[in-house]
Amino acid sequence: MIKKLQKRFLLLSTGALFLLLLMIVISSSLLNYRSMIYDADSILQVLADNSGQFPKDNKLKKDLMESGAFRHELSDSRKEPSGRKGLSLETSYESRFFTASIPDEGGDIVLDTKHVAAIGDEEALSIAKKAQALSAGQGFIGDYRFLKDRESGKLLIIFLDCGRKLDSFWNMAKIHAIISILSLAAVFGILLILSGKIVRPVAEAHEKQKQFISIAGHEIKTPLTIIDTDSELLRLDMEEENEWLEDICIQTKRLTNLTNELLQLSKLDEYSGNHTKIEFPLSDIIMDTARSFQILADKEKIGFQVRVEPMLSYYGDENQIRRLAGILFDNAIKYSSGTGPVQVELKKRKHGVEFSVENPAGQVTKEQCSCFFDRFYRTEQAQRSENGGYGLGLSIAKSIVEAHHGEIVAEVLPENHVRVKAIL
Repeated sequence: MIKKLQKRFLLLSTGALFLLLLMIVISSSLLNYRSMIYDADSILQVLADNSGQFPKDNKLKKDLMESGAFRHELSDSRKEPSGRKGLSLETSYESRFFTASIPDEGGDIVLDTKHVAAIGDEEALSIAKKAQALSAGQGFIGDYRFLKDRESGKLLIIFLDCGRKLDSFWNMAKIHAIISILSLAAVFGILLILSGKIVRPVAEAHEKQKQFISIAGHEIKTPLTIIDTDSELLRLDMEEENEWLEDICIQTKRLTNLTNELLQLSKLDEYSGNHTKIEFPLSDIIMDTARSFQILADKEKIGFQVRVEPMLSYYGDENQIRRLAGILFDNAIKYSSGTGPVQVELKKRKHGVEFSVENPAGQVTKEQCSCFFDRFYRTEQAQRSENGGYGLGLSIAKSIVEAHHGEIVAEVLPENHVRVKAIL
């Protein structure tokens, strides 16, 4: 249990940190990408307003300010304006671009590639044709951001080389991802070291509780055994039955059963699943256990249908699996409403086996089903019944299944049937 708590703490803490770092990396990357697109579109708009060319410095300054990409501030004593990184009076010298002019009446595409050196006319023509075929007015083709501008009698497409900015963007995103992964690994290592100290108070409290249950259980068993023995002897000595003595015997047996179940549950809490593990014929074990409960079902006039896939084997603790089957059979018969048979099924799954027990149970809700495996939980119908249960059977069954690294669930079926299903 303590190891499970420690693992859960590590998973939840690391998972929360992972989500936080993921959100930070994605948010920063999106903001960087948006900033890059905004700068590129601002440059393309300036070029479109000037027929595919950069204007002179004074007009460029005015155009950048009007586009909103250039803040009207003074950067130093020379009173030179400063704006967004990459959008300044040096933009015209730093930007690599080419244009494609397409006449409306048809004809050859006229290219202007004198402002770019990384691409030839043939490749530029291919990119221009791809952009012409697209319905979007702007977008990306490879490393080139394009903008379409309709002029008198022609379509002007401007292509801005964003290769360096895209490489910088992806490199920054990779750096952020690597730093996040390293940070996550470092935090996980720290939590792994400290998790033992964090859960130590819980571990100590659990150990004390387990010791208390074990010691108290053994201390209680001795006087209960004496009371039970003395009561039986008194009953044998008395010529007539005494209802008070009979009640003492019944309640003593109930207390003895409760004490044994508490001790069993306490042992299962620390059950590692490594004890007496062998491969055994699971189908035979289920059938043998079912036969022993067939008599009880017949006595209660409850149908008992068993469908077991033959020749199924399982690697685990044979005694504990037999105990699991007995708990589920007893629980199904004990709390059956009698409107239908108890149905037992064992079948092979892709991974493991599925063992289920279904019985009619009256009005049971999904919320009640989710509490079936809680200790001492009993529905109102069960509390009013005279079956003598304590609400520990399914808790023990869950501990057995989890010790075998399986899963057990309870579900409500149509016609007020309840099915307890164990995946082993």
